[in-house]
Amino acid sequence: MTNNKNYVYEGHFTNDSTWETPRKFKEKGFQVNLIFLGLANPEISQIRVIERAREGGHWVDRRTIEDNFYGNLEKLEVHLDAVNNIQIIDTTGKHIVLAQFKDGNVVSAVPYHELPN
Repeated sequence: MTNNKNYVYEGHFTNDSTWETPRKFKEKGFQVNLIFLGLANPEISQIRVIERAREGGHWVDRRTIEDNFYGNLEKLEVHLDAVNNIQIIDTTGKHIVLAQFKDGNVVSAVPYHELPN
C-alpha cells in the first residue's frame, strides 16, 4: 500500500477478519476486484480434494470443505461493500460467469432459473 503497488490475494474469505485486507486497500483508494470461483456443491469440492491428494497435493477434511463452501458464500454477501467489482464464476464444469457487479450494481447476471442450485 505504501508503494501504491497492485496486490493480489488468493484464498478463502470465510470469516470477518479475512475481509480486513481488501477493506484496507479500498479505504486507501485502491480499486478492489474480486473474482469469486465457486462450485455447484461441496461434494464436487470433495472429489477435487481426493483427486488432488492422489496426485500428491494436500488433503482437506470434509468439515473444512463445507466451512469453506458455505462460509465463502455467507461472508461474500455480508462484505459486498469491501470490494468495487465482483465477478462470480461457476467452475463446476465449463467456467460460466454467473454475475458481475460494479460498485454494488448488477452489470450482468444469469437468469435465476439457470443458476446452479
